[in-house]
Amino acid sequence: GDAVSAADVWRGVPVEVADLGAAIIGLGFDSDEELLALIRCVRRLSVREPIAAALEAGDADALRREAHRLKGNVSWIHAHALSAACSKLEEASRSCIDEARPLVQPVLDQFETLVAALGRAELAWSQP
Repeated sequence: GDAVSAADVWRGVPVEVADLGAAIIGLGFDSDEELLALIRCVRRLSVREPIAAALEAGDADALRREAHRLKGNVSWIHAHALSAACSKLEEASRSCIDEARPLVQPVLDQFETLVAALGRAELAWSQP
């Protein structure tokens, strides 16, 4: 609701997450409901399981597709650092899955940080 300021929502989070919060707010939603719909959409993305399955199968193409999918989903909300990490993972998995493996955990860690921050925002904005 209107009682929660962006500063309240993003207080105490890493600066890149706070910058993401400002970017999301700057997207110009017509209502809090639209903002909450976006937040919920990103938070519900299945990321860890399909990436783990691709790694376990040794399927570089599946890993590349998952990195590309995640990059697309986060880039339009201005999660630039995560999008860049996904690009690196996507490119590395074009060559060889072994080259891509070291890039997986940073992507997963950044996604978890994003999900936690968006959960915080969802809680704040969904308060009456």
